[in-house]
Amino acid sequence: MKLDQQQLIAAEHRGPSLLRAAAGGDMASRIQAFINHPAGPKTIHFWAPTFKWAISLANLADLQRPPENVSYPQQIAVTATGLIWSRFSTQITPVREDDEC
Repeated sequence: MKLDQQQLIAAEHRGPSLLRAAAGGDMASRIQAFINHPAGPKTIHFWAPTFKWAISLANLADLQRPPENVSYPQQIAVTATGLIWSRFSTQITPVREDDEC
């Protein structure tokens, strides 16, 4: 999306959204950048937390169930993975491979 000088001045008065659209390019390039990001959906770094959060959100559905229908193995699994990954997240140290220090 290219804007001429008059449209650019008008966009400045309307707010940053049109300017962002003009400067940021089209939506396809943003989606492509997201897909090809080093921690994007092509890596486990994206999907592992996504599925962990999905399991946790699905677990909230058990709040609506009567206590006799709650899945205890599911509750134990969610608790165990939460504890394991909470501990793991405090122990890892990110490494930037592009640093030449």
